[in-house]
Amino acid sequence: MNDESPQADVPMNISLYLQYRRFFPVPRKVYEPVATSDELIDAIRRRVTGLGGKLGILLSGGMDSALVAGCIPHSYTAYTFDYGEDRAHLSEYSEAARYLTHGAEHKRFGVTRDAYFKAMDELICLLQQPVVPHAPAVYLAALRARADGCTHLLTGFSADTRFGGHGHLYKAQTKEELGEMLDKQFANPEKVLRSPQPSKWVLDGFVTDGRIDVAEFLKRVGTEGASVIGAITQAGLIHVTPFTELEWNRGGEQISKGKELVKKACITLYPEVGVNKKKPLPLPYNQWFEDYQPTRSELLPQAGKYMDGKRRSLVYAVERYLALREEHGWTVPEANGVFSD
Repeated sequence: MNDESPQADVPMNISLYLQYRRFFPVPRKVYEPVATSDELIDAIRRRVTGLGGKLGILLSGGMDSALVAGCIPHSYTAYTFDYGEDRAHLSEYSEAARYLTHGAEHKRFGVTRDAYFKAMDELICLLQQPVVPHAPAVYLAALRARADGCTHLLTGFSADTRFGGHGHLYKAQTKEELGEMLDKQFANPEKVLRSPQPSKWVLDGFVTDGRIDVAEFLKRVGTEGASVIGAITQAGLIHVTPFTELEWNRGGEQISKGKELVKKACITLYPEVGVNKKKPLPLPYNQWFEDYQPTRSELLPQAGKYMDGKRRSLVYAVERYLALREEHGWTVPEANGVFSD
């Protein structure tokens, strides 16, 4: 039985992955500040203009990828995820089609359960770390884009963390409050691992006079992790994600409404379309992970029992990573700080 198995030591980065969906340390970056919707459009246009080769884009029905698509100065191929007839309610194909420009070719990209789990193992092996829930689907789409002759794959990733998404997190005033919110949004390592390592110390560097700087945390650490970008580069494509290079220069003002700058920019480019209701990459996690229960000795047997499918996938990714690490003899990066200098 699992309870009788010897407990294995789990490196700190496993706890950190469950809490923040990434390994540490993270690289320090310098971002280009934009203060208005016009500046945002100009910055994205400069980033995507002049790219050589054939361009593809992951185009959902949301405003982030739509804004990037609207800045491409010539034709491209757009890929929108599809999950089959039995999950037609998750399709964003028709919503995404409203944002096509320059006669772009629009392709549905189907993701099956079997392909998803196979891609997860393959991507974990390539990156030698657990992967965030949507990374396997992104990896499969990138492979399809490469097979179609694309050399670059554009996305709208990181708009939430740079431009006021995750509005609920901004309600946090203290490190403790933000930590509790992250426990609920992702996975509390104390409820997943038999021997969890400390994880809340990451937030210490974002506290001033007892108050947590949520915007700075999201900008520097984020919520997507690095594996989603790695999914595209490991597929052999150049990943172009303009939002990762930008930051919202709010002039000291608090964020009042989620992503208002992105929304204004999208309406400027698509005045007759506007913006669709937000629908985060809607993979059918609940169906795919409904029967999953961890079996490795490092994990609590009840881990994930009361989580939704998306959060349960984090536990699954850790379990698969631990198994593959054991098989291949990988070393885990030393989590000796928040930033790599």
